[in-house]
Amino acid sequence: LSLNELPLSECLKKLDHDSAGGGALVLIAGYLGKAQLSHWLTKDLEALKAQHQRDLEAYKISLIAEAERAKASQEVRKAMAVRIAEKKFAALDVLHRALDPQAMQLLSLIQLAPTLDRLDVAQRSGKLAEKCGEFSAAARMAAPFLPIEEAKFLSDYASSIAQILVRLGSDQLDTGPESLALHVKQVMGTQIAADKIVRAHLDAMLAMT
Repeated sequence: LSLNELPLSECLKKLDHDSAGGGALVLIAGYLGKAQLSHWLTKDLEALKAQHQRDLEAYKISLIAEAERAKASQEVRKAMAVRIAEKKFAALDVLHRALDPQAMQLLSLIQLAPTLDRLDVAQRSGKLAEKCGEFSAAARMAAPFLPIEEAKFLSDYASSIAQILVRLGSDQLDTGPESLALHVKQVMGTQIAADKIVRAHLDAMLAMT
């Protein structure tokens, strides 16, 4: 029967019944909506947490990799520093041994030259020139580890000794008392300055140990 065919009281009861059912449906629909929304939010939250965990692990791995790279780089720099220090010490040691006898041997020959024949002087000058060549080569090897002005000073000293020996061997060097005193002053003064340069660098390296 339609509402038009029912008594008024029955119509009101039916409307009340239908309204209650509709409200229940609305409540059920609202509950299901909230449950679905909660489910979606939970899934999104879990996905977000999982992504965050993956990002965190990736970041940890990148930090470890960066630390390893820094450590490896530091080890390489340390090894290179040790190798360079070894080469520097070896070069300075050779330079020191080549430099040490230069002045005394040269001045001794100049002083002895007037008592020797010309051929003997030339031969002895040639032998000292070879040792001077060793000193010059040692100065070149040590040059990368020295300030430019110090390397130039040592090179000039080697050149000055070579020039004196050439003049002495060719009998063109004055070996009289006054000239000898001048040679002693010039050569010994330069030798002392050169020796101070080398010893200062050796002492600095020994202070690092």
